[in-house]
Amino acid sequence: MTVNSQISDDKKGLTEIKGIFAGSSRETFEKSVELSQLKNIIRVEKPLKNSGFLKRR
Repeated sequence: MTVNSQISDDKKGLTEIKGIFAGSSRETFEKSVELSQLKNIIRVEKPLKNSGFLKRR
């Protein structure tokens, strides 16, 4: 499993790799999830307002 950033290098066309995890153990999976959450979840102080874009149709 790899953990990639959402930002890519326009010159190279590649995403930034934050971590590479190899193995079949639960511990390997949990460490990759921990890094993924740290790098990919943005926490805000107040809930964001819904612009209507994500409303169910």
